[in-house]
Amino acid sequence: MIRKYQIKTKNGLLIQVDNAKLFNSKINKNLKDKDNPEYKLAQEVFNYDLKNSQNGNFSIIKNSDGSFGLDYIISYNGNVTSWGNYQRENIPNLYIHSPKQIQDKLYNDVISYSFLDKDFDIRKNIVAEVNPQAAERAVIIGIRDYSGSYLIEENKTALYYTIRTIQNYIEEGIIDIHHLKNLSNVVQQSIIEEKDINIKNFKNSTFSIFSQLAERPFPQGIWDDTIELANLGHYDVDVIQVLKAMNYYIHQLQNKKNRPWINVDQRKRLHNKLSPMNSEAARKFRLKYNNQFINNDNIVEN
Repeated sequence: MIRKYQIKTKNGLLIQVDNAKLFNSKINKNLKDKDNPEYKLAQEVFNYDLKNSQNGNFSIIKNSDGSFGLDYIISYNGNVTSWGNYQRENIPNLYIHSPKQIQDKLYNDVISYSFLDKDFDIRKNIVAEVNPQAAERAVIIGIRDYSGSYLIEENKTALYYTIRTIQNYIEEGIIDIHHLKNLSNVVQQSIIEEKDINIKNFKNSTFSIFSQLAERPFPQGIWDDTIELANLGHYDVDVIQVLKAMNYYIHQLQNKKNRPWINVDQRKRLHNKLSPMNSEAARKFRLKYNNQFINNDNIVEN
């Protein structure tokens, strides 16, 4: 039972206070150990909270007058989004965006819009069509704030989700297919393809979470974490992909041109990987504070 309290200030201002919910959350859980009581408990806690959220959507809140609105979350680094709607490629930030710009980035991005419009189970089921591990990961880790980010962490999964979402919105009449002509021919073709064809193309792709990391500068800590999480069943990777990743990892360590790795606490590193500060805002902070508070190992550029 959720209890609500009110604090009354000396000048008569009433502030509503809620109990904080306790989640069985852990970023580096073993997703292979499904018989572990902690695994089942995490699933039950997450689903219980989801069931008791408005429309099964963490982003929606019911106001005291019975109307519905959006439940925003503001991170310590200035990032703004709604609960469960965190994305690495679309990060509004208080330090560089106006309220209107923040709203535009949240409402006009097809992924973000779908996270506001559709409940969590609908989004999870779309991802599960091609990446059941990601769908499971978003629940078992048990951090609803960033459940959207865990759901589509892999770029390949995010692309599939985007295509399926666009297809659904075309069927619903929300998106006019003729307005998509600026997209690449490959994406346009994928949008008009049958679902089974897109699933097959996804499965045939050898692009993995390691391929994704290799496209960016090499932070040793992030690679260490990703290899560990892959061993814990967080990512859909085969033996060949793992071997290629290890060869790349060793080669990078032997490359003397790489800057030294700053040892950051793993929990902080794993958190920042899925909730990186907006890269433009981060660059401005680096210039202003001469890297005193922000370094490249703490931020995964979006």
